[in-house]
Amino acid sequence: LTVARPDPPRAPDQAAPRVSLFREMFNWMIVPFLLVWPLSVAATYLFGLSLANQTFDQALAMGARALSEQFEWPSAQVAPRVRNDLNILLPDAEVEHHAWRIDRADGQWLLGDKALVPPPSFAAGVGSAPAYFSTDIRNTPMRVAAVRRTDPALAEPVVVYLSEVAGRRSQLARDIMMGIVVPQLIVIPLMVLFLWVGLKRGMAPIARMSEAL
Repeated sequence: LTVARPDPPRAPDQAAPRVSLFREMFNWMIVPFLLVWPLSVAATYLFGLSLANQTFDQALAMGARALSEQFEWPSAQVAPRVRNDLNILLPDAEVEHHAWRIDRADGQWLLGDKALVPPPSFAAGVGSAPAYFSTDIRNTPMRVAAVRRTDPALAEPVVVYLSEVAGRRSQLARDIMMGIVVPQLIVIPLMVLFLWVGLKRGMAPIARMSEAL
């Protein structure tokens, strides 16, 4: 006769770790935001840089047109000249950030800073609309606008170049970014605090139900 023996008592299973619903919800709300926020900062800088480039390019083209109107060259027998240079056309604080040059339509230098060298055959492609390129002048990155002037008052068509220090655009983009990011550094902690309080109050009934169960 075989008597069945009861199985020996087993040790109670170790209690599974309790998962906090509040912590899970809070993490899923705040972590994605903290991951996306640096991307928004980078996008803000790129947007600011694009806006600065567009604004500065338009102002640079206007300056080049104004300079072209000051250029006089009635005939090939008369030396070309500029009635008023940048010292008159620009504020005193802006002059040191610019350089100018005037060429024949075929690219031959007439007046201005010879260190401002356009790309080969660039003058041939400059039409009625402004053209732009970037270069270095005395180891300084510059942005250049070019306009063509063709009218009977000139012995022949000319191309006018006006350059500007490119670093000012990056500085404006950084200023735009900081103007947006700095207020966010104040708002974000407040948002996290309000989110924490709101979740805590909203989860209170569920917490009481959990304790009752």
